[in-house]
Amino acid sequence: MQAQVTFTPQSAGTDYTDRGIVDMNGDGLDDILSVDNSNIQVLYQQQDGSFIESTVATEFADNSPSWSLAAADYDRNGYTDLLYGGGSGVTFMRANDDGTAYTEVSGSEYVFSQRSNFVDINNDGHLDAYVCHDVEPSVFYINDGEGNLEYFQGGLGDYPSGGHYGSVWLDFDNDRDVDMFIAKCGGESERRDNEMHVNNGDGTFTEIGASLNLEDDMQTWSSAWADYDNDGDLDGWIGASTFSNGFP
Repeated sequence: MQAQVTFTPQSAGTDYTDRGIVDMNGDGLDDILSVDNSNIQVLYQQQDGSFIESTVATEFADNSPSWSLAAADYDRNGYTDLLYGGGSGVTFMRANDDGTAYTEVSGSEYVFSQRSNFVDINNDGHLDAYVCHDVEPSVFYINDGEGNLEYFQGGLGDYPSGGHYGSVWLDFDNDRDVDMFIAKCGGESERRDNEMHVNNGDGTFTEIGASLNLEDDMQTWSSAWADYDNDGDLDGWIGASTFSNGFP
């Protein structure tokens, strides 16, 4: 009989309401993160499971992570950078070379963020950023290899009035490049059609959701993917805020 897993509660107080769990300093231990427009608080995990708190004041972020928060070391300096997805735009907080300060970078573009991800979109070995747009085609930011991000809109979630809510990047076809599923939401039926963007291996994608029976007529907010039946292929669970849940 398999051993039963047990959990021990441990409290950790945070100062701000936008939170995450991620390794902020590259030591292999997950830390607890909380942020607002002017501060980044990190509870750094220690080897014994305890935490040491540190708060860094930042330049004021034009956009708070009121709708999404993503984290990754996209400039490869050993310290985790942050993406704040707000209701009207996107802000990047780029860590300096010792993790003691951050540079605020905000674009002028209007983006109503729902979900954001750091991912290598164009297969060049550098992390890019993707942001689901609620009311327009989605946007993404391509890394030039020096940690500079160039803004693009369209091509990965193109419905004119948006509905792009829950992006998950995964290798659903086991070909060793990253594909993307978007859980869609709200409005007319076509706006609610979920999408699967298969990676063509050359930096381009083809949307094939209908052929995989992933489209539906329900208002979807999110999804989760795993090989739940242990057959070597990823399966999907798709949540819904209206109608019945879907289980492709």
